[in-house]
Amino acid sequence: MAGSRTVKTLLTLLVAMTFGTIALMALETAPIHPPVRNLAAVAPVAEAPAQVVYATEIPIQPLKWRNIVIHSTAGEPGVVGRCHFVVHPVASGMTEAVEATAFWKHQLESRHTNIPGRDYNTDSIGICLVGDFHRQQPPPGQLQMLIALVHVLQRQFNISADHIYLHSELDADSQSPGAAFPAERFTASLLRPDR
Repeated sequence: MAGSRTVKTLLTLLVAMTFGTIALMALETAPIHPPVRNLAAVAPVAEAPAQVVYATEIPIQPLKWRNIVIHSTAGEPGVVGRCHFVVHPVASGMTEAVEATAFWKHQLESRHTNIPGRDYNTDSIGICLVGDFHRQQPPPGQLQMLIALVHVLQRQFNISADHIYLHSELDADSQSPGAAFPAERFTASLLRPDR
């Protein structure tokens, strides 16, 4: 009798679990996916560049990077493909306003400068702003993203403000990032030891 009671209990349990599984499968819905948003709108400005900086495919090499050089696409054709970071206008439809290139993701030096007498490519991070800043300044959001990115890099690699250059400061033949680029405001925003 005890054997038949055990069998009945197990069969009842099996039937209940089967019907329960069928009921749950009938109620299952497709997963809800959040809409794709501009990273700048989702994360605070200071966090967006940090996420891009630390998303490398090999460990970051903190002793390698000593300088930062700022470029623009209008001043130097093809420079986007030679820089470590690209800063797009925030409203450009990009999912991220700051993009790391393969050079950064693999911690490789690139050929973003061609300065006689000093090879800045070996120890400099190249940042390219998308746009023509010869007649107009970068949009405020793009400039804010650039400053936030530079701050993250300054902190991570202990890069002082006097090692951050506009390309035109290093190369007399270059006007990059452009005559309208707010150089004084950008320089004033850089982190200093007392900040």
